[in-house]
Amino acid sequence: MKGIEDEENYYADFVKQQVVKMLPQFAGSFGPAEAEYQFALGQQDVCKRNLGALKTVYKDEEQPK
Repeated sequence: MKGIEDEENYYADFVKQQVVKMLPQFAGSFGPAEAEYQFALGQQDVCKRNLGALKTVYKDEEQPK
């Protein structure tokens, strides 16, 4: 998630299977909602499906040199 000034507040770590808070401890107890990791997993699936579809559509295209 990005903040007002385009800074990252937290991100989904797919290796550790958790949301990682990016703000320093003095920033208080602001944190991501519990469902954010599940949302990120869903978005990852969407990206994988889109990538698969694009590979199929553009499989015969010449690679740029």
